[in-house]
Amino acid sequence: MTAVINGNYVVLSSLTSLVSVELRENSIRSLPASCEKLKNLERLDLGDNELTDLPPFIGQLTKLTELWLDHNLLFRLPKVNILWSITIQIQYSIM
Repeated sequence: MTAVINGNYVVLSSLTSLVSVELRENSIRSLPASCEKLKNLERLDLGDNELTDLPPFIGQLTKLTELWLDHNLLFRLPKVNILWSITIQIQYSIM
């Protein structure tokens, strides 16, 4: 199942079968802890938001292969052991 969500992202936690989520251009400042339940997520697009950091649970999404973080206000990434292949797009973020 692939979903493009342009609105309230808190609802995502009940959609545990999601494979792809696009939350681009939503002025998001942080991800709710409930997103940790998205264990099947392969692609997460958080580009063009207002994120300054990412929660540690991002490293527990082991099926995630694409993480788009471009055009955010990131100062750091969480310390996680990434044991899988992932493409992280952070172009134009402040790091």
